[in-house]
Amino acid sequence: MNLQIAYIAAAALGRVSAFTPSTISTARQTIFRSASSSTTSTLNMSSEDTITLGIFGGGTVGGGIVEILSNKADYFKQLTGKSIEVKKVCVRDASKPRDFTLPEGCSI
Repeated sequence: MNLQIAYIAAAALGRVSAFTPSTISTARQTIFRSASSSTTSTLNMSSEDTITLGIFGGGTVGGGIVEILSNKADYFKQLTGKSIEVKKVCVRDASKPRDFTLPEGCSI
C-alpha cells in the first residue's frame, strides 16, 4: 500500500496527527490490521457510489494530495468499490497560480 494513502486513511481514522516515519509505520499497521480482520475484499464506507472530498490548502501538500488521489483513483475504486472525487480546494489566494491540475469539476 502506498505510504501516503495509508497515512491519509489512518489520519481520517484519528490514528495519527503528524507526518513522521513512526506515524507512517503506525498508519500502515492500522490499515493492514483493519484489512486483515475484514471478511470481505472491499472496505465498506458508505452506500454512495462516489466519495466527494474537499481539500484545505492548494500548495505543495494540498496539490500533492490532489495529484495522488487522481493518480490512485483506479486503485481506490478497486479497493473500495467507490470512486473518489475532489470537488473543492480551499485556498487563501484563489488568484495565485497552482503547480497542479485541478480535476474535472473541481473549483478553488
